[in-house]
Amino acid sequence: IDANENSLDLMELSLSEVVENVCDNMEIMAKNKNIELLTDIKEDVIIRGDYDKIRRLVVILVDNAIKYTQEGSVSVKVYFDRRFKVLSVSDTGIGICEEDKERIFDRFYRSDKARNRKFGGTGLGLSIAKWIVESHRASIDVESKIGEGSTFTVKFI
Repeated sequence: IDANENSLDLMELSLSEVVENVCDNMEIMAKNKNIELLTDIKEDVIIRGDYDKIRRLVVILVDNAIKYTQEGSVSVKVYFDRRFKVLSVSDTGIGICEEDKERIFDRFYRSDKARNRKFGGTGLGLSIAKWIVESHRASIDVESKIGEGSTFTVKFI
């Protein structure tokens, strides 16, 4: 990414189909943790994007939601919101404290080192997700409360 070697292969693609495919593939991972993986896709949302990178973005967000949820559910939504095409991934997981929300997209940042060793990972997933989002001229936001879960929202133009 830093070397700009990852150029985009842009095409019209169905964000709805990408999400359905990723969620189908990750259903076993969720079931193994007794987590309900829910999808809410009411219409076919088409974006201009790089298929492989958009798929990777969805995998990162859904994988993190499952990984940081001990019980409950992960919900993935795709919808139109006025002028945006929206991907939303919500969980009932451990949440992110307010002071960490600004840094979670930084490379190698881990909000609670001791707790995160238990969950694995390198601290790169969300920084890669942010790069994918920004390279598609989209935005990503997070809302979260400790002990209640998190919602990551990506808005495409």
